Amino acid sequence: VSISGTNFATGATVRFERNGVAEPKVQVASAQVTNGSTIVATISAGADVPVGFYDVAVTNSGNLKGTGQGLFELTEGTSIAQTRYALAVNEAGTVVGEYEPEHFGFVWTKAGGKTNLSTELGNIDTNGGRAIDEAGTTIAGVSGNHAVVWASQGANWVRSALPVDPTASYALAWAVGSDPATGRATVIGGAEGYGRDGVTPDEDAESIRRPRAWVAAGAGWQRAILPTPVGELLGMARVVSASGRVAGYVRVSGSRRGAIWTPNGVGGWALTMLEGNSMVGGINSAGDFAAGTVNDQPAYWKRTGATWTVATLIPSGGCSGIAGVDDSGRILGNPCRPGGFRWVPVVWVPPYDAASIRSFGGIGDPFMGGHPRAISIRGTWVAGGAFVPGIFGFVGTYWRAF
Repeated sequence: VSISGTNFATGATVRFERNGVAEPKVQVASAQVTNGSTIVATISAGADVPVGFYDVAVTNSGNLKGTGQGLFELTEGTSIAQTRYALAVNEAGTVVGEYEPEHFGFVWTKAGGKTNLSTELGNIDTNGGRAIDEAGTTIAGVSGNHAVVWASQGANWVRSALPVDPTASYALAWAVGSDPATGRATVIGGAEGYGRDGVTPDEDAESIRRPRAWVAAGAGWQRAILPTPVGELLGMARVVSASGRVAGYVRVSGSRRGAIWTPNGVGGWALTMLEGNSMVGGINSAGDFAAGTVNDQPAYWKRTGATWTVATLIPSGGCSGIAGVDDSGRILGNPCRPGGFRWVPVVWVPPYDAASIRSFGGIGDPFMGGHPRAISIRGTWVAGGAFVPGIFGFVGTYWRAF
């Protein structure tokens, strides 16, 4: 850790404090004064050390002490350089998302670093990888106004367009379901947009969006029109389970209703609608546990037999949305301000009471510490973005979660 200041003297000591008391689980192994304005400290922190901001206290000989309040943050988060948002992560820790300056797509691994995905000019606001399968061989996302997949071929990622209605203004590939045995993508969820040529396919353009799925068929993909209520057309498939169940929302009389689509075994889909003013934001691999919101309150549903329970509301944790669930039933919230001020990732664990809420450390900025977008199926990783001072806008971020 590099510490900057003035009047540092040889032999100065360093402590990381809260409320004037040194944190015993943050140990300073050495503190080297390189000059009067810089100290390089080597520290270690226990696995159970509290995350958050710490005061940095430097004491010269003669007990002359100076303290920088809240200058050091201990966090599970790690930023990915030259990216804007990490939008999905698989259990192996492979991350996909958007990178600056043009919001194009990337795939990142700890071993191999960042690889930029091929793209095409057009509407570039939502270009990027939105989902990746567990095998790490297929990425679904958006390129221009097109729903696309990138397939891994050796060291390269080869893009191909998904089949869409030629009268659609745009299409989004938003989520991937992976075969439980092979990890390869079997179902992609998303939407097609109609009615406004050249519209920016941003996440809020719901008034023209219709739910769609694409099912693996041989070496390609077959487009599926997901059913909607009689007299309604709008909605979106936002998440897909490994079992092939798709979930998101439909719009009924202008309002969202959570929706779950189940394959019927003969090429069609059965629609289950949830409560009014609801939306599903996460589903587990088995497709029998879903989480989302009802009236902007975090909630979950369970499938028993052929039916889904009514929503069970959970403590908000300062959150108004759900970004995913893992196979242990841990629910990722987004956006969340558990302390009422700073945005950070929040996870609920069973039994979902107030004591079951865990918040993760942010990245640098005292206001926008973290904006999560996905959790891996076993909960090892959380992916999202954070605002880092000195860097343009958001930067892609991942957290080691559980």
